[in-house]
Amino acid sequence: MNKTIGLTTDAYQQKIVECFEVVQNQIETSFNKIYSYLDSLLNNTSDLLNIKTFENQPCAPNFDLPKAKFENTNFSQQLCQDVQPLIKHNLSNQIILKDQSLNETQTNKEIQSLTNKSNMKPFIYQLISQYSIKQFEWCCAITINKDCTTLLAGCDKQIKVYEFKQGMAKQTQILSEHKSRVYTLNFMKKSNQFISGSCDKSIIIWQQNQNNQWISQYILNGHTNIVYCLILNNNEDLIVSGSDDKSIKFWMKNNQWMCQQTITDHTNEIFGLSFNQQSNRIVSCGGDKLILIMEEQGQNKQWVVIQKITVEQYGFRVCFIDNNMFALSNVTKNRYLFLR
Repeated sequence: MNKTIGLTTDAYQQKIVECFEVVQNQIETSFNKIYSYLDSLLNNTSDLLNIKTFENQPCAPNFDLPKAKFENTNFSQQLCQDVQPLIKHNLSNQIILKDQSLNETQTNKEIQSLTNKSNMKPFIYQLISQYSIKQFEWCCAITINKDCTTLLAGCDKQIKVYEFKQGMAKQTQILSEHKSRVYTLNFMKKSNQFISGSCDKSIIIWQQNQNNQWISQYILNGHTNIVYCLILNNNEDLIVSGSDDKSIKFWMKNNQWMCQQTITDHTNEIFGLSFNQQSNRIVSCGGDKLILIMEEQGQNKQWVVIQKITVEQYGFRVCFIDNNMFALSNVTKNRYLFLR
């Protein structure tokens, strides 16, 4: 009798071993199918890493095992419940690895693109002598209109007007309203006007008359020293000026141009101003080695200094590249800083 029981036990153990071998083969086959499906899914750009697709699929394989091998069917159900979390865990790891691989590939492509651009041969400007205009007076500002038909050049306290015709620049007018050196010139894009700032502490808004002659339309007085820089917002109903008097003034146009606000956070002259693309942020730089970031806030649309950045050398020019990044030109070290 004991011998019979031993044979029965050995046979049962053999069946268990055979069963686990079948289960193992089924699991390996299921994983191979999952990997193949995962690869095909991740290679499909229309449905990258759609986790919901997996959630709707059964994660555990169907084991088609002979019932004769088990006297208790609960054993197979329990086995499936135990294996299912392992498959889900393994599947999640595969998704993460694939995601990381895609991100690394995209990053490498961007780096390679930037590298290729940086390896491009730099272009070289050449002086065209026959089109050059000699000027012996100080020239601190030059600007050109949006149609590239008119050029303005500061000539000490005067402004020279040049018209482009058949590739040649012809002087058509000299403006002499300013009483001291002109430091900044800016054309408007939505109207046939331009603005100028000078050592005489004034800002002049110019427009063309019916004879196509430039005349002064408004003279804005408020600064107590040199006007170094002027900028316009996108709507061209706001002028911002920076001065040697350490102030930034905001000039708004209602019926006429009026100074609506003054910021005095700088402790030295202001050399540079720039709007971002949306005209909702301004950056300034000056002789105090300070950069101010300003934003328009509140119902009254007041401009508020939201950040102050101290740099090693004072900035002479500053320019927004987009809404969140700007470049600063340091005078002493002759270099550019990019800040975000």
